[in-house]
Amino acid sequence: MTISSSYRFPSLQIIPEGADRIRVYTANKNDNTLSTQYVEAMLGETETFKVEGEPLHTFAVVSDTHVVNDDNHDWTKKFKNMLKDVSENIGVEGVFINGDMVNTASGSSTTPDKASGEYDKLQSIKSEVCPDMPIYMAIGNHDLWPVGFNNTSLQTMEQMFCQNTMLPDGSHPSSFFYDFWIDNNHFVFVGDSGRDPNYLWLNETALNWLDTTIASGYVEGKNTFIFMHQSMPNTVAGSLTDFSQGEAVVENAYEIRQILKKYPDAM
Repeated sequence: MTISSSYRFPSLQIIPEGADRIRVYTANKNDNTLSTQYVEAMLGETETFKVEGEPLHTFAVVSDTHVVNDDNHDWTKKFKNMLKDVSENIGVEGVFINGDMVNTASGSSTTPDKASGEYDKLQSIKSEVCPDMPIYMAIGNHDLWPVGFNNTSLQTMEQMFCQNTMLPDGSHPSSFFYDFWIDNNHFVFVGDSGRDPNYLWLNETALNWLDTTIASGYVEGKNTFIFMHQSMPNTVAGSLTDFSQGEAVVENAYEIRQILKKYPDAM
């Protein structure tokens, strides 16, 4: 018996520059293991992705580095290798970590001291590998996990986050919610109002801040980059509510989408 299936690539499928083929595997829904067999499609000259002209700016965006205060831990080693790869081979102007910079741990073992030690490890690796390349950060749920344990407050973790986050002028932000400009590029970092560390929820003050901050200097055609750790529901793998994947997503996504609709060029 022969079983056939079809797959249609989305119209905006991202293909890395230089790729000459695409392979499609099947995945087990229970444990996400991939099949050993695959279907291969060769790309013609007109189908490969090419950047036209020279880029105005180049920066890297990563997420979930989960740095642990242990040089031999796999996640810590991967973070170090990532910084080496980016700084040596790509030559970016900065690295943006979109949340979960450090790992901490849930439960009674979570303390601000543990998170602080992991931030220290992150900074020491940066100083060793790429001291002149800035790293910008958005808050993630793992970075907040000490909140609620051992009398740890949201303000304590916000202060720790701000102490470890630099702005382009060398200063520090004053909260999870901050923004800056590099030339005509507006970078906006969305924090959390603190209802549940695992979910991103914005109160009315935060929603108003997001609206007015994006609006400040907004012109269609300029670049506005918005960073938030949690995903909007039903946008990417891991946020699909039809498959009960809706953990750690944006809670009041409707209100945020109403704001973003006003700014079609914001990414």
